Amino acid sequence: KKDLTEVTHKVYFDVEIDGKPAGRIVMGLF
Repeated sequence: KKDLTEVTHKVYFDVEIDGKPAGRIVMGLF
């Protein structure tokens, strides 16, 4: 049985606004 709360993959999105780094969004893929 697999633990559904375990994140197996993470995808990172670097966000830029007007050419300036605005942060990073991390999405967990199960």
